[in-house]
Amino acid sequence: MTSVRGASAAGVLRPDRLPSFVRLLPPPEVATLLGHVWIPEWDLPDGVVLPQSVLAHPATNLVVQPGGSVVAGASRQATARQLAGQGWAVGLLLCPAGAEVLGLDPRRFVDAEVPVGEVRGTGPFAPGGPGGASGAPAVASRPLPGFTGLEAEVVRLMTSGEDAPARHQGVLAVLVSWLAGMPAPSAAAVQAGALADLVEDDPSVRSVQDLAARLGISTRTAERLARRHIGTAPGAMIRRRRLQRAAARLREDASVSFAALAAETGYADQAHFSRDFRAVVGSTLTEYRAALR
Repeated sequence: MTSVRGASAAGVLRPDRLPSFVRLLPPPEVATLLGHVWIPEWDLPDGVVLPQSVLAHPATNLVVQPGGSVVAGASRQATARQLAGQGWAVGLLLCPAGAEVLGLDPRRFVDAEVPVGEVRGTGPFAPGGPGGASGAPAVASRPLPGFTGLEAEVVRLMTSGEDAPARHQGVLAVLVSWLAGMPAPSAAAVQAGALADLVEDDPSVRSVQDLAARLGISTRTAERLARRHIGTAPGAMIRRRRLQRAAARLREDASVSFAALAAETGYADQAHFSRDFRAVVGSTLTEYRAALR
């Protein structure tokens, strides 16, 4: 079980404003279901508020937090939160296969956060779902099986008073044990996970055609897999990852020229790059760079 501390999440646009951020990588036995676990923690003086912007990975997240757990879907733009007082969260960035076996349909959560108590899903636990009689998706009678006990144990561990590494590894062990008991995912969901991994890890993937060629599938199949199992179009996923890399590059070197940055991230011209950056990140390149100083 590997932990990565500090500003390790590409989607956090202002990691300097997070007092603590840890990303935990899963062991191989659940790696097709779980991308990673992310844990921010903060304890701020009275009156101090830290704005935090996130250009999240295009994935379904299950988030345990004080005040109520939620399922958060892929978002099409950067999102903002205000951190104040004392708090924490434990987020599971689910692979497409993980969302499927938990009875969650990613299409239902795009640009939304739904309290776990209100979640209805499709999946192996639904009558007529992948394991049902008709083989057709239906509303699940019990998505997120066993979640109530899991949530209570995560809260207990996070508030136990133990040091951070012990709490985090305890949480990861509980999550892994829970996911390991789920049924096997479909081949299509696993393939959608491979698609998402390529977008995440391979900077040379700059178009849906590139993506389809790497996977040995048609562009139409790539579109179908991404929309059904991730909730968004593959072209939007690729654009978002390129912009995440651009934001990270600016954080590393605020003096880099915008023209050079556009070229590095695969844009044919700076104007197109600037428009995409503003549309998705929510600020201009100049504004983002100025905020880093």
